[in-house]
Amino acid sequence: MKRILCILLIFVFAQNAFGQGINFQGVARSANGVILASQKISLKLSIITGTATTSPDYVETRSVSTNTQGIFSIVVGDTGAISTIGTYASISWKTSSKFLKVEMDPNNGTSFISMGTTPLQYVPFSYYSNGVDAANVAGVLPVKSGGTGVATISDLKVALVLDKVNNTSDIDKPISTLTQTALGTKLSTTGNAATATTAENITATTNTTLTSLSSLATVGTITSGVWSGTAVAVAKGGTGLTAAGTNGQVLTSTGSGTLTWTTPATSTTHYVGELYGGGIVFSVYKGSDGLEHGLIVALTEQASTKWQNTGALVNATRSEDGGFNTALMTNSPAANYITSLGAGWYLPSIDELTLLYNNRYNVQKALRAGSYSLLSNTGVYWSSTEFENYSAYGFTFGGAGNGGSSYPDDKTNPFTVRGVRAF
Repeated sequence: MKRILCILLIFVFAQNAFGQGINFQGVARSANGVILASQKISLKLSIITGTATTSPDYVETRSVSTNTQGIFSIVVGDTGAISTIGTYASISWKTSSKFLKVEMDPNNGTSFISMGTTPLQYVPFSYYSNGVDAANVAGVLPVKSGGTGVATISDLKVALVLDKVNNTSDIDKPISTLTQTALGTKLSTTGNAATATTAENITATTNTTLTSLSSLATVGTITSGVWSGTAVAVAKGGTGLTAAGTNGQVLTSTGSGTLTWTTPATSTTHYVGELYGGGIVFSVYKGSDGLEHGLIVALTEQASTKWQNTGALVNATRSEDGGFNTALMTNSPAANYITSLGAGWYLPSIDELTLLYNNRYNVQKALRAGSYSLLSNTGVYWSSTEFENYSAYGFTFGGAGNGGSSYPDDKTNPFTVRGVRAF
């Protein structure tokens, strides 16, 4: 019997109003790397508690069909299983570590081959939190646990010292000693100006009367909304400026703290979908240098191209930097094609292919308008991101609802390559 290689693509916990379970997606291949496309296979999946070798809490078997790319998708714990041992709903997610064991029979029978046992990470344990809501909380929740520490509204008012706000006579309402002292220094309408330290109002018929006071100096006047005095310094709550800025200017600070009116930089010059630099712009951003940068995809591509003629590790492992990866690729038909495009072009990383996929609406429109090679809706593109000695990441743009996903594949498989460059 041929040994089957199952490559995990997506593994995420689902808990919603329509059901619960673990979404599982993979690619079935023979030991020679041949995709098992469009055929029935059977799976046996076990959820284990504690260690990978203990008896499972739950086991189910399923019959699924792969698509033309060998991809299959199931939901562990959902309906449709051929047989089960235990119940998915009775799994205690709050106790100990959990593992998922995957077994497969490529002939859709019961002669299962173990694909390995994988520990479940944190996300699936959110299933346990489904049983926690306000109705399950008993007693009084203390403040340190997010509660109020009391059982009634009246007790809460007392705890917050709010119980005398609305039900106390005006004469009995509290007032601080500092406030009492400050009020006592005010000059009332019947007070004595000679003994008061602060006057409520100063009335004068002319400016001369005011400026004659020893502690008061004239600093300027406001006439029709215009200040006639000198600039108020920043340290005194002003701007230090004597003129307003023009339309569109903003107030900024220099390194020394001086304020000045400046005109902000204009918006981006380039846009997604623009024909520029020998290709189509598919990403625009402002760099740490304050300048505009972006990514351009080539107008043409080459199909049926190997990542490497013979698998060998080159450490081209960056997910965000295709230029770095491409420079390391050796014995590579894909890299040779990219080099033929000219200086600056490189094979995109998986993150750069994701950006291209997310913006393909505008890119595809621009390619079609210029009668250039369109992006594939069903094919797989090689990224420059390496997975291991014999595999690198491919990126599918469509097919059976799996568009926009990446997965490791044999470097000698012939996929499409398309160059990108940065500006």
